[in-house]
Amino acid sequence: LRETCPKVQLVCPNQCGAVDLLRDQVAAHRKTCPREKVHCYYANAGCSFDDMRMALPRHHEQNLTYHMQLISQTGEQNKELILKAKADFAREAVRLQTRITDLEKKTQEQMLKAN
Repeated sequence: LRETCPKVQLVCPNQCGAVDLLRDQVAAHRKTCPREKVHCYYANAGCSFDDMRMALPRHHEQNLTYHMQLISQTGEQNKELILKAKADFAREAVRLQTRITDLEKKTQEQMLKAN
């Protein structure tokens, strides 16, 4: 019962000092626990920081320039992807318009043959 009861009292699994947590409160506590391991907010841009939440503010302060460089690089990469997608879309639009024109011509030819 102690292993599954949602109302059993536990301590923080990260040993942050929080005591008397109920089992069903542990997940919510971990979302704000200063000792929970987290990734940097800029992980999607390429930052590899992986440490305790309490180290995150200092990391952000010390790596502001680096994070801005990552965002700039990501912006440039996104710009290139958008330009490529636009070009692909334009080529596909031309291909489809050509196909529509061909089908319209064939339809007219078939209608003339039928009469």
